[in-house]
Amino acid sequence: MEKEKEILMKIDTCLKEQGMSKRELAERLGCSARLVHYWVKGERGISIDMADRALRILGAVAKLGK
Repeated sequence: MEKEKEILMKIDTCLKEQGMSKRELAERLGCSARLVHYWVKGERGISIDMADRALRILGAVAKLGK
């Protein structure tokens, strides 16, 4: 769970740094802006696949292991 929080924080930080809206990321992911909002607020979990896709869109990486 802690790694998931780190990944979601990274997605939120990257969105802010790049000036990309949650709506724009959602459109590129093929999901709703509300779902992206829930992810970054920690109200819903994110699948590994969606996290990977979001990070790739944002040009970021996250380390999952040690």
